[in-house]
Amino acid sequence: INIHELTIEEPEKQAGMTFDLEKDITKKDWEKLMANLENCKKEGHWEEYLRNAPRVKILNPDIDLGVGGEECMGIEAILRHGMANGLWESLPMHLASYKILDPNMNFYVSPEDWNIMMSQLDRARANKFWGTFASLAMDAKILNPKFDLHIDQEAWDGMRAELNKYESNGSWFDFAFLAMKMKVLDPDIEIDLNGRAWKGMRRELEGSEETGMRDNNWNDFLWQAMAMKILAASKIEFTDEGLKIAMPKSADQSFSSGVPPMPEAKQF
Repeated sequence: INIHELTIEEPEKQAGMTFDLEKDITKKDWEKLMANLENCKKEGHWEEYLRNAPRVKILNPDIDLGVGGEECMGIEAILRHGMANGLWESLPMHLASYKILDPNMNFYVSPEDWNIMMSQLDRARANKFWGTFASLAMDAKILNPKFDLHIDQEAWDGMRAELNKYESNGSWFDFAFLAMKMKVLDPDIEIDLNGRAWKGMRRELEGSEETGMRDNNWNDFLWQAMAMKILAASKIEFTDEGLKIAMPKSADQSFSSGVPPMPEAKQF
C-alpha cells in the first residue's frame, strides 16, 4: 500500500482567521502597554494616553484602567485646547476615544461642533478621500450611533475601491485599518477577508517585534491588534454602555474558511 494514496486530495492550508487575546498579545506586551499608559499619566502626556488607552480598553474590556478625576481632567484639557484652537483634524478621534473610555462622558459637544465634523465629512466625500471619510464617519458613529451620517452607495464604493487598492499593494496595515472602520460603520458588511489578506495582517502584527513596533510604536501595534479583533468579531453593537464586541465562541467559528476540512479517506 502506498501511504501517499490514502488521501484523495490534501486541502490547501490557510491561516487561521482568528484573533486570540491570550495568544496574539503576550504577557510581556501587556506589561509594556500598561507601563506605557502609566508613564503617560505620570509625565502628563494626555494626548498619547488618549490615543492608546481606548485601544487597550477595546482589546480587553475587563481591564480596569482606573479612569477617574485625574485622567478626565487631563483628557478634557486636551479637548478644550483643541476646540479653542480649531484643531479639528484630531478632535473627532479624540472625542470618540474619550467616549470609548467613558461611555457616559459629560464633555459637551455642541451643535456647532457637530456641524464642523459634518462639514469635514462632506469635504472628504467631495475630494474622494475615502480613508479620511471612513475615519471621520467612524468617530462620529462612536460619539452618537443614532446620528444619520448619510453614507450612500458612492461612499461605500469609494471605501471598497480604496480597500482593494491596499490589498493589491499588500499594504496590510492600511487594509486592516480601513476594513475595521467599514465594519464599525456597518457590522453586517461583507468584506472579503481571504487567506492572503489575513496572513498579511497577521504578519504585520507578529512581525512587529522584529521591526520595532512593539518597542517604539505602540500606537501602530494597538491599532493593528484592535483592527484584527474587530474584524474577527462575531457581533458588534452600540449600547448605552458603549461599543460592545462579541468574539466567536471557538476559533473555528471566526470565519467559515478559517479551518480547512479533514481530507477524505479512501476505503480499503
